[in-house]
Amino acid sequence: MYDPIRAYRNHLTYKCFPASSESVRTGRFAVYGRQRKSTQNLTFCPRFYLTEPERYSIIPEEGGVSVSTNEKEAACFLKERCKKVPEIAVVLGSGWSEAVKGFRPRRVFSYEEIPGFPVSAVSGHPGKLAVGNWNGVETAVFCGRVHYYEGYSPAAACTLVRTAAYWGVPKILLTNAAGGICERFLPGDLMVITDHISNFVPSPLNGPNAEELGPRFPDMSAAYDRPMSEALHRAAGSIGLTLQEGIYLQTAGPQFETPAEIRMMRMLGADAVGMSTAIETIAARHAGMRVAGLSLITNMAAGMEKGELTHEEVAAMGASRSAVIGKLLEQALPELAGA
Repeated sequence: MYDPIRAYRNHLTYKCFPASSESVRTGRFAVYGRQRKSTQNLTFCPRFYLTEPERYSIIPEEGGVSVSTNEKEAACFLKERCKKVPEIAVVLGSGWSEAVKGFRPRRVFSYEEIPGFPVSAVSGHPGKLAVGNWNGVETAVFCGRVHYYEGYSPAAACTLVRTAAYWGVPKILLTNAAGGICERFLPGDLMVITDHISNFVPSPLNGPNAEELGPRFPDMSAAYDRPMSEALHRAAGSIGLTLQEGIYLQTAGPQFETPAEIRMMRMLGADAVGMSTAIETIAARHAGMRVAGLSLITNMAAGMEKGELTHEEVAAMGASRSAVIGKLLEQALPELAGA
């Protein structure tokens, strides 16, 4: 079977675009013959297949809407239901959701009830948005994200971030679970992201530019906000915690890396590796948001320790560190808001 979504990812001939405002939910796409004499809608979850790819080119359906339209609808939905615009958004990665049990939000939304929101099928990503006052700071906590490897485009994988931008949220803290590449790191360490390497995943800015959000060619020389990073260090110091710092590299996933790939990444300067965050940072910076990043080192990367790498190991480390992470987030929010 031919997979045109993968062809799109690999920058080949075929491209896919949403066919309606329900496209993220249903995966409905318009497929046209090369002469555009006929059209049909196919349903996939999350992929569809063509047995004769040479007969088709995939283009936007008449009247189709962009991903940004879904994000605007989501932002309007949240503005209508939340009286205050959050001062900061927090996106929780794999295993991080247990850390926010102490947060008592005013409103909780399932991703399924927010228009145009994608829903993750990966364990450790519950798919809920919690909004409320956390330690004196109006906060939006996105419990879970979707990933490129689930079949979403890079742009769709950044829906949460762009929704926050359209909502008017000025700052965002992106968190993730990562494999440690730096030999100084230990499982359980927390790393403040100082920079990233995103070349292994297509940019979420591919395609027509959303001019209302940002420029066609956004600057990334200071992707991670230094005052916000310093705020994380101050908050950690107040609870007797020391944070690492380093460069994060995003891969496409979903497979873990090979030892040879880890050696290459170390030569490139990466200190930690994961399957998210970098493209979200690109989308956030494009929209003018200030960004901080925090990685939980759940394991040492392939070839650095004996044994196989598993997602269960990632989740277990997240659970074991949830109390410390929860304290850090609670202390960090006022510092981040004031940075």
